[in-house]
Amino acid sequence: MTAVARAGRAIAVVSDLARGVITEEPRGDGGFGYDPIFLFEELGRTYAELTPAEKNAYSHRGKSFSKLLYMLSSDGVAPS
Repeated sequence: MTAVARAGRAIAVVSDLARGVITEEPRGDGGFGYDPIFLFEELGRTYAELTPAEKNAYSHRGKSFSKLLYMLSSDGVAPS
């Protein structure tokens, strides 16, 4: 979830999700937290094995931030 607030009030809140599975063994050395064990099946790699640009494109945080930027810079309709 990503949010923007002004004067203590939320003016935009967006979220998204990432689908994947938890691996039995950690893989990769990038990222943090669950990244080495979260397998993004579409690419066959864990988040720790993705480049920062790939992770931003596929992670729930990256997707929600992109929606927020789109919403704030256009007509206010976020892509689905």
